[in-house]
Amino acid sequence: MKTILLLCLLAIVGLGCTKNNVPPADPDPKVPGSWKITSLIDNNGRDRTARYSTYTFDFMDSGELQVKQGATLIKKGTWSTGSSYWTTTIVIKIANVLPEEDLGDLNEDWRIITKTDTKVDVQNGGGKKLTFAR
Repeated sequence: MKTILLLCLLAIVGLGCTKNNVPPADPDPKVPGSWKITSLIDNNGRDRTARYSTYTFDFMDSGELQVKQGATLIKKGTWSTGSSYWTTTIVIKIANVLPEEDLGDLNEDWRIITKTDTKVDVQNGGGKKLTFAR
């Protein structure tokens, strides 16, 4: 009898723990401002950071993204945040780049893994890891 009572209690507790009880993702990813890429590890584990050492990424409050080399604006795009599966995401879309180009490699829906005022670590669904820092 105790076993049946214990199983019923566990079933009730288990039913109360649904995905609806998971808190929503943090709506403030602290992204606007100027950032540099300090690390990019591709899906195969290769370090691609050096390809981005000359770029600065300006995430504007308006959702515009400006990519600069020094003071020269070289590309524009957009960025936005949202949430997916209870994780805050950032979507980067740099215009007029091919997927195989270095900047095209950044056009992704990224899951924000960790964030502070000076560093944001993100990862795509394939395992690519990217770190922006101020």
